[in-house]
Amino acid sequence: MTIIAIAFNTGRGYSSEGQRIVAQVLTIEIIGGQPAYLFAFADLDRHIYGRATCYGKFDQNNVMAAYDAGNYAATWSDCDITDAARDYRELAK
Repeated sequence: MTIIAIAFNTGRGYSSEGQRIVAQVLTIEIIGGQPAYLFAFADLDRHIYGRATCYGKFDQNNVMAAYDAGNYAATWSDCDITDAARDYRELAK
C-alpha cells in the first residue's frame, strides 16, 4: 500500500511553531459503503501521539475532529511514525 500521510499546522498557539500535526493512514476498511481510515498521528508541539479512525475522507478536518473530541487511543510514543518532525517538514511545504 502506498503511504498516505498529511501534515498541517492548526495555528493554535501551543508553541512558537503553532500546533504541527502529522497523520499517517495505517489501514483502510470499507464500512457501510464508505472508507474508514485507521490512522496514527503525532502532535509535535504537545508531544501527543495516538491512533484514531475517521470516516469518508482522510483530511485535516476529520483528523482534528477525532483528535479534538478525544476519540483516539494514546500510544505514548511516536512508534507508528518513524520521524514525524522530518515528515512534517517534507509534507507541509
